[in-house]
Amino acid sequence: MRNLRGSTVDEYLSRAVAKWPDVPAVHGWLALDRRGRWLLRGSRVLNPALIDYISRNYRSDSQGRWFFQNGPQRVYVDLDCTPFVHSLDGNGRLITHTGRPVSCVCNAWMDETGSLILEAEPGPGLVNDRDLAVLCESLVDEKDRPVDDEAFLRWMADADTPLDAHLPKIRLAIQGARIDIARIHSSRIADRLGFDPSPRP
Repeated sequence: MRNLRGSTVDEYLSRAVAKWPDVPAVHGWLALDRRGRWLLRGSRVLNPALIDYISRNYRSDSQGRWFFQNGPQRVYVDLDCTPFVHSLDGNGRLITHTGRPVSCVCNAWMDETGSLILEAEPGPGLVNDRDLAVLCESLVDEKDRPVDDEAFLRWMADADTPLDAHLPKIRLAIQGARIDIARIHSSRIADRLGFDPSPRP
């Protein structure tokens, strides 16, 4: 395991894929939970080197299936919510569960449970619930005024009702941008953002 931290491991992956292109993929073994933790057959992965190894080699295919490239083998990931989980770092910037900075936030949704989902680079991600309260302090209206609790509860009353003239527009003030938040039902997140939450053969 001590070599997993080195770049030579990632170079090995590229060579292995080229040498053994037809190794069967694995499904149903690896999962990502709502707090960005890797689970291997239901047990949390705790080894820091293994977590780093998985995170560095985490990517998606053309069908929106996310996987960990383990040598010549793809280990497809079951997603509790989204392909990434975003958290705030010590400077108030968003990072993914893989340690990459979150940039180019272009869309935001909130589901019926109050979960906040962002479409950004490097991919769509759920905001870690531990950081949600802090980000909700950055909600503003169309005039850039903080959103009060009454307006927010009115807006959240029915996640399936389209925004209309009777409901305020709510925006997330984040990383220098103002992003309109739309409502979405949790059952529609994967289709809307174009990923497969449970890849199977």
